[in-house]
Amino acid sequence: MLADSANLVLGGGVVALMLGCSATAQRAAYGRRAAPLQASGLGLLTASLALLIAVGTVHSLGLLLGATVLAGIGQGHGFLGAMTDISEATPPDRHADVLSSFYVVTYLGTGLPVIGAGFLATALGLLPAIRAFAVITGILCLAALAARITARNRAEMRPTGSPTATPARRSAACGARSTRSRRVTWRQLP
Repeated sequence: MLADSANLVLGGGVVALMLGCSATAQRAAYGRRAAPLQASGLGLLTASLALLIAVGTVHSLGLLLGATVLAGIGQGHGFLGAMTDISEATPPDRHADVLSSFYVVTYLGTGLPVIGAGFLATALGLLPAIRAFAVITGILCLAALAARITARNRAEMRPTGSPTATPARRSAACGARSTRSRRVTWRQLP
């Protein structure tokens, strides 16, 4: 294991800590706007992956726990931001369809990389696989963050009367929220 321990309780505790931090972060950030949540989530996930690479070098339990907390908060912010975006953009009669598709993509996006990391660990060993996974995932997080910032900047530069400006974008440009926007309720969160 990264912290020089084969203790399964420690491994399970690290996973539980990450999920607990994710749930706590979602509860604490509830009601905030989607874009800042997604940006902070991506940034925190990238920082946690950098710490994970360092843990593989120095084998520090404290560093592993710090990376775990950052990953949990980042995952919580990113997930809540995505759910908020979906809830605001989806018409009420299509909400269940879109959310179920979102969950399928989310589970595939969570499960497939883990399976890939398992195959990589079999071929290269656990530590090189974790490092490769962390580097690739960190690059993807930074690319997603850059795309999010670029899209936001382009949307802000569009004139409010342009044909590509949606009602939500026009109202956001005027400082108001769309009348169709909806917030995620706790019943919708897993």
